[in-house]
Amino acid sequence: MKVLLLEDDVALSDLLNEHLVDKGFEVTLCTNGQVALESLIEQKFDIALLDINTPQISGIDVLKTIRKEYKNNTPTIILTAYQDTKHLKESFENGVDDYIKKPFDLEELDQRILKLCRQFLINQDNKIEIDKNLFFEPESCQIFKDDVTINLALKERDILKIYNNYCIIGMSPDPEKYSYQIYQCLKNAGKHVYGISPKYDTIDNDKMYTSLMDIEYPVDVVVFVVNKTIGMTYIREMRELGIKYAWMQPGTYDEDLLHAFHDQGIETIENCVLQVMNG
Repeated sequence: MKVLLLEDDVALSDLLNEHLVDKGFEVTLCTNGQVALESLIEQKFDIALLDINTPQISGIDVLKTIRKEYKNNTPTIILTAYQDTKHLKESFENGVDDYIKKPFDLEELDQRILKLCRQFLINQDNKIEIDKNLFFEPESCQIFKDDVTINLALKERDILKIYNNYCIIGMSPDPEKYSYQIYQCLKNAGKHVYGISPKYDTIDNDKMYTSLMDIEYPVDVVVFVVNKTIGMTYIREMRELGIKYAWMQPGTYDEDLLHAFHDQGIETIENCVLQVMNG
């Protein structure tokens, strides 16, 4: 599999290049944006890894050019040391598929690349390990548990296969609570997951938010683990943010709440995430 790596930091580029080659990738290493842009125009790559702050042309401008001028849809991950949301927002507006914030572990990079491989059907030979003896295969949208294969329903298949950004409303730090288990299960499946909790600033060192509006990143699916009265209060935010999917856990909804979502053009999934993922 061919990977283009744009990174001007010598030590980091050497480290990433060596790691990717050890993983079996054919790597084209670029240390400035102009060379990366020319390479992406002239050659076909399976995945591009673009640092934002690079000489001559920034990684974002490389992304913008290949997307808008050359209609190049190479799956792309942005590497960024910026902590603000301005650059990430600009990256998503120009068609980035994923991002990693520096500093990062090589294992996280491996997981992000694997996620894109599955999303874009590149080298679909592996399954994502969610838990011991439990695997999720995005290409077929099947759950494998021990010797049992579970086929997901169409809507659940589409959600898990296509969307990568999830928010859990009603987060708890208690490992026995469904919200915590769902959060970890989705993270283990390679998803970006954000938590909303009015009580906690962080859970397991992950930042918690007080509302959907506070989240700096895109959200595709909101998972509700709160009572229906609280659930009703998030409809306006979802509508304003353009979030189209509400995944309702058992006991969190009634017909009035479902109708309220549907009236605002928000689709609902009424099934337990853990049951879907764990079979």
